[in-house]
Amino acid sequence: MLDFSKSGWSDKPRPPEKCTVIHQTVNSLRVGCYTPPEALHHDHPDDVATTYVLQAFDADTRHLVASATSQRAGILEITDLPTDHRDLVLYVRTVTAHATSDAVSIYTILPEQDQDPGGKTGFACVKRGWGN
Repeated sequence: MLDFSKSGWSDKPRPPEKCTVIHQTVNSLRVGCYTPPEALHHDHPDDVATTYVLQAFDADTRHLVASATSQRAGILEITDLPTDHRDLVLYVRTVTAHATSDAVSIYTILPEQDQDPGGKTGFACVKRGWGN
């Protein structure tokens, strides 16, 4: 295991904060997270790129059904969700070349296909711990 503590690297990047589902349809969802300004600036010897990762798992089977990444903090979007998965557990993480943050978990229920796909958000519960 590499020890980055002597080179200025911390063990893990900070996880995203205050993540919530801000838009969803039968086959897409958008998650918004707050990233504190100090987390956007690295105190490391090299300016390390940060990637934000959103993973959608079937809540019953725990199988990965879709994922998305972004180099920008704030909004992550999945636009190709399979319609046969409605109950989802979403994980949002911050990843650098050296480490991965703890996950922020969100449970959400997507609308049924015959419901209005107008993008209203469903039930969402944010917690930490499951799957870290």
